[in-house]
Parts: sequence; structure tokens; C-alpha cells
Amino acid sequence: DNTNIAMTISNSTNSGIVTGDGSVGGLVGYINKNTNMAMTISNSVNHASVIGSGKCVGGFVGIIHDNSNMNMTASNVINNGFVSGTSNSVGGFVGHIYNSMNMVVISNFINNGNITGSDYVGGFAGELWGNTNMTMTISNSINNGSVIGSRKYVGGFFGYIVDNKDMAMINTNLINNGFITGSNNVGGLVGFISGSTNMTMTISSSTNNGIVNGNSYVGGLIGQLSSSINMTATISSSTNNGTVTGNFTVGGFVGYMNTFSSIYSMSLDIMSSANKGSVSSKQ
Repeated sequence: DNTNIAMTISNSTNSGIVTGDGSVGGLVGYINKNTNMAMTISNSVNHASVIGSGKCVGGFVGIIHDNSNMNMTASNVINNGFVSGTSNSVGGFVGHIYNSMNMVVISNFINNGNITGSDYVGGFAGELWGNTNMTMTISNSINNGSVIGSRKYVGGFFGYIVDNKDMAMINTNLINNGFITGSNNVGGLVGFISGSTNMTMTISSSTNNGIVNGNSYVGGLIGQLSSSINMTATISSSTNNGTVTGNFTVGGFVGYMNTFSSIYSMSLDIMSSANKGSVSSKQ
């Protein structure tokens, strides 16, 4: 455990091959139980294949876990490497973020590598789970890689966003050009959001150009919004150009939105946006 720690990575390149079981990252494997930590990554590139035989695998960071009052900034970073985990939580930048963040600011991130895993697979982050009072802003970023999940919760940027509280996600000028596929809960930008309380999600000036394919809960931008309390999602000035296919619950913007119970309260506003892609469902 550390207190008042600063980590800075700048003008750095990894060109090797990184392998391990779980918690594997191109630059950093595991960040755990730090207090008042500031992390900055800038002007850096991962060319390496990052391969884990377990979970929590990322192009730059494997897992950020159980930190208090942590802030992270990443700008002008590129993942060119193949990132693969045989289990869940695999991402082009980070595999898993749990109960850690206060503020995350990501700008000018590009993923060119193919990302593969079972569940919770994303071009930027595989899984955001159990964070409180977190604000995440990601802007001017592109996913060009294929994002492939052998099971569910797969997205061009985020795979699985669950059980977060008092969280704001601001997504601006994101572009997915990659092929996104999984069984269920598949989205051009985000696969699955559920179980959160007092959460706002905005997607603005963003575009999906990639093919999005799955069995169920498949959307050009978001696969599924589910069972959250006081959650507001807004999509504005955004476009789906990609082909979206599935067997049922398929949509040009959102595949499926549900609450299951009266205890949940969710809203979705779509403004000044267009679906120009082919959307097909067998049911």
C-alpha cells in the first residue's frame, strides 16, 4: 500500500511480447490499494502482443484495483498490439477498473490492435465495475481493431459497465471502425450497462462505422441498458453507419433497454442522431 504516489509514463514504447496468467499489461500489470495516487501516461505506444492465460489483460494496464482517490490521465497513446485473454476483462488500454477512480481523462487514444477474450471485452476497457464518485471523460479517440468476445459483454470501447455509483461518463468524438462481435450484449461503442445508481452517460459527436454482430441485445452504439437506479443516458449528434446483425433485440442505436422491476428508473434521450446502417434481426 502506498500514499500520495505519482506515476508518470511519457514518450515510451514497448515492442516486446508480454505474457502471463492474469493481471497482464503492456506497460503496467497490477495497480492495487494506493491512496491519493496520480497516474499519467502520454505520448506512448504499445506495439507488443499482450497475452494472458487468465483475466484482466490490457494493452497498457492489466488491472486497476481497490485504490482510493486515484486520478488518471492518458493522452496521445496508441495500442498497436494484439491483446488477448482466455478469460474475462480484456481491453485495448486497460482490462479492468474496480473501486478505484475519482477522475479519468482520456484523449487522443487509438487502438489498432485486435482484442480477444471471453466476456467483458472492449477496445479501450474491458470492465468498469464497482466504482463510486467517478467521472470518466474520453474524447477524440478511435478504435480500429476487431473486438471479439467468445461469450458476451463486448464493445468497441467498453465491454461491461456494472454496479457503479454516482458516476458520470462523458464520451465525445469517439469513432469505432472495428468489427465487434460476441454472443450477447454487443455494441459498437458500449456492450452492457447495468446495476448502477445515480449514473449519467453521454455519447456525443460519435460514430460507429464497424460491423456489430451478436445473438441478442446488439446495438450500433450500445448493446443493452439494464436495471439501474436513477440513470440517464443521452446520445446526441451521433451516427451509426455500421451493419448491425443479430437474432433478436437488435437496434441501430441501442439493442435493448429494460428495468425488470419498478425499483429501477432509467431514461434514454436520443437527439440529432442518425442510423444509416443496415439493421437486421431474425425475430
